[in-house]
Amino acid sequence: MIVGAGVSCSSEQPAPDRADAGTQTRQRETNPTPLSAKQFCDVLSADDVAPLTDGEVTDRPVPTDKEGLPGCKWPVRNGWGWLEMSVFKPVSAEILLSTIKEQPIPVGDGMLYKNIVTEFSCNALVTSPRTPSEFLLLISYDDPNFEPTPDLCRSLVPQAAKVMKAVGW
Repeated sequence: MIVGAGVSCSSEQPAPDRADAGTQTRQRETNPTPLSAKQFCDVLSADDVAPLTDGEVTDRPVPTDKEGLPGCKWPVRNGWGWLEMSVFKPVSAEILLSTIKEQPIPVGDGMLYKNIVTEFSCNALVTSPRTPSEFLLLISYDDPNFEPTPDLCRSLVPQAAKVMKAVGW
């Protein structure tokens, strides 16, 4: 017997569509900021990112849009390494922040929470009293110099503060 794709020859119910099979992508979120992804990239200038780079960087920032939430990847070395910041909506911002044990770092009137940290990279979350309760600013940074830095996340405070101000948080 030859069966074509998507055709069932049994009396069973047809297979569920992809959405029912759990492969559906998350719904696009409503952007809680006044910025598009392109505008998000325009917040930090080359001078703002320069303290985090390795030499002259000619690669351009790359706007990101994850499920409707804006962000940007600023290159910190040509061909490798990024400072990435984006609006992030976890299942529960409050629960996620409560799991972080390290002391937060002040950023304006907000706080930067070090989530995953090595000597060469920092993954952090930033929130302030004006951040909508279900959102955070997500930061990911890879040190392009490959030099062990004990508190790499602290070097991201000026850039995080500027982005938080631009999004109104």
